[in-house]
Amino acid sequence: MPSSAASLLTLDNAERLLVGGSFLGAADSRKEKGGRVVGLRVLECPRTTVVVPGSGEKFELPSKFHLVNSVAQLKKQDWDRVVGVFAMGKAWQFKDWGAQWSEPGYLFTHCRGFHLHYDDTQVPTEAMTWNVARLELSRTSRHFDKLIMERFWQEIGTFMLHNKPEMGEMV
Repeated sequence: MPSSAASLLTLDNAERLLVGGSFLGAADSRKEKGGRVVGLRVLECPRTTVVVPGSGEKFELPSKFHLVNSVAQLKKQDWDRVVGVFAMGKAWQFKDWGAQWSEPGYLFTHCRGFHLHYDDTQVPTEAMTWNVARLELSRTSRHFDKLIMERFWQEIGTFMLHNKPEMGEMV
């Protein structure tokens, strides 16, 4: 999870969007909570079963996900459990992530990438070449936020089913 003030999604507001289906800017979220969230945040997955389009396969997600805003907290063995990364759109975001993980081409084949952006802004050219799901956030229509939440969990579930099935369960 990016920790940059320029990021639309940080630990401060991630739970509200990814679990509650409602976006509030990070600065407003910090005001609402009385301060910044640092380190680790545990999300309770709002939707436990994902149906894979086309195949109809059902995959049950773990009930909890850990969000971090610094990979310095991760040990070598933790990288095998990383299932998603939010990218701001510039490769420099990953420069301190270790040899392989700092390369977006490698990173986004080993975890599901996401780029959250406003629907009236351009996706950075660099991010257009990455294997990331582009999540478009409306500046004015909050009722679309729930669709972003649902797509996020669908993407995570599909990725986990195909790439890390041992982390979930077929139902």
